[in-house]
Amino acid sequence: MNGAHLHLIISHAPVIGAVVATVLLALAAWRGTPESCWIAYVATIAVGVAAVAVYISGGGAEHVVEHMSGIDKQLIENHQDLAKIAMVGSIILAVGGVIALIRPVLSSQRRVIYVALIASIGLDVLFGIVANAGGIIRHSEIIGH
Repeated sequence: MNGAHLHLIISHAPVIGAVVATVLLALAAWRGTPESCWIAYVATIAVGVAAVAVYISGGGAEHVVEHMSGIDKQLIENHQDLAKIAMVGSIILAVGGVIALIRPVLSSQRRVIYVALIASIGLDVLFGIVANAGGIIRHSEIIGH
């Protein structure tokens, strides 16, 4: 297994995990129970950890593909820049989840859940953009080239 293979394997975790976290946050907003909030915040933390791991693995993937014929280095840079933004967003949401878990008085407050839910929806969109930018690197059929 090389760096590109590892990156491709684990890169789906934060993308799918972010959608799961959004659904859990929506359920927590609807139910408002401490347990549903706790599960949703743990999911946001897991997404943050996964996003960091995927971002770090991207360097290994870059070293494998950057010298292959037909690879546009600008596409790699674009994907990397977008991934950094998504990672930072994931870390911010994860830190918010940690704070909510440490401060139980915050974790069940609806406005805190709604803010996390809105941020998570934004993160879902951003992860979709990042994933598409990554796919374009080796799958030119995505953009019609």
